[in-house]
Amino acid sequence: MHVSTRALSQDICELPPVWRTPNMRRRESSLGKMSTCPDPIPRTVYVREDAIVPKLDEWLAQLFEEEHLDQTCKALSMAGQVDEGPGATAIGARRKIADCDQRLSKYRTALDAGADAAVVARWMAEVKGERLRAEHELGKMCIRDRP
Repeated sequence: MHVSTRALSQDICELPPVWRTPNMRRRESSLGKMSTCPDPIPRTVYVREDAIVPKLDEWLAQLFEEEHLDQTCKALSMAGQVDEGPGATAIGARRKIADCDQRLSKYRTALDAGADAAVVARWMAEVKGERLRAEHELGKMCIRDRP
């Protein structure tokens, strides 16, 4: 659901003084400048429910009208899908490489502490294979991104 922050912030500035907290302020996002409301923008804003709910109900009802129903259902079904785009894949590969490096470091420490060399060598080989697969995936991402 998208709620216009500009409309919401304008409503906040137009609230009667009794409902405004001392640190409410409106932001002009298109200009990147602050408005004339006196105090900094708070992280949390309390707004009376009766000021929002009726218009929100109208908007939601429009989404489920016959003419918008297909588009609304499509948007709802897509909202739950995970983004597996290039950025997400690259981040996952980098995290995997960092995890493998950390595990290899722990295995080296265990080896230095006297752990069975054959067992630690097997663990290290498995982790090095995981790391190579992640590097390969990250390398494919870099090649695809080149012009």
